[in-house]
Amino acid sequence: MPVANVLIGLGSNLGDRLATLEEALSQLRNVADIELYRHSPWLETEPAGGPPNQKPFLNGAAWLKTELSPLELFARLQPDAVMHLAAES
Repeated sequence: MPVANVLIGLGSNLGDRLATLEEALSQLRNVADIELYRHSPWLETEPAGGPPNQKPFLNGAAWLKTELSPLELFARLQPDAVMHLAAES
């Protein structure tokens, strides 16, 4: 399978937002069959919708390279997303 370029969005508005995002990048570097090629600068944005009185988000994107199919990539990334949600609660 040819190498695919994949962009994924990253964002946080809970706790130490920057540390959370940097940890997500660190974990992406350790996922088998995925290369974290680059990532965007972080951008602070106001929340749109959701509960009132939310803190601003810190958002960015990661550029990945992989030979995984979209479903394989989703399955590979899903446990990390769930772990972050559990760690934030």
